[in-house]
Amino acid sequence: MSETGTVAAALARVADRLSVRFAGTINPPTIERCLFEAYVDLDQTATVCTHLLALAAPAAAHQLSDPAHDEPSQTPLPRVLFLCANNAGLTLKAGPSTTSTWPM
Repeated sequence: MSETGTVAAALARVADRLSVRFAGTINPPTIERCLFEAYVDLDQTATVCTHLLALAAPAAAHQLSDPAHDEPSQTPLPRVLFLCANNAGLTLKAGPSTTSTWPM
């Protein structure tokens, strides 16, 4: 098997493990894409390429577990950002009022 085939097979195995970890929250194609992108990013910037796969798995898991990277279809409620130029206290008060009154 070529080196590219070996890496692809290893990435598929890691993606399967991550799919079990994130079952029900993130779909497998998203996990595969995230893992592949983490691997490619590391491959392009690393000076030592010995353990790229071992480093790509935790990087992808961290990105997948970060709530800022949720897919829009997985978030049941819309997100609202309040900006106030004059009084930051009003902005802080506005956030909880939207979650307590949803849905209207």
